[in-house]
Amino acid sequence: MHSTPHGIPCAPQVNTPLDRLGG
Repeated sequence: MHSTPHGIPCAPQVNTPLDRLGG
């Protein structure tokens, strides 16, 4: 898992626009 700039962890397999927004 990686942390987005918002600090919200997202699974790497979730490659959606929401993931880039911190989903």
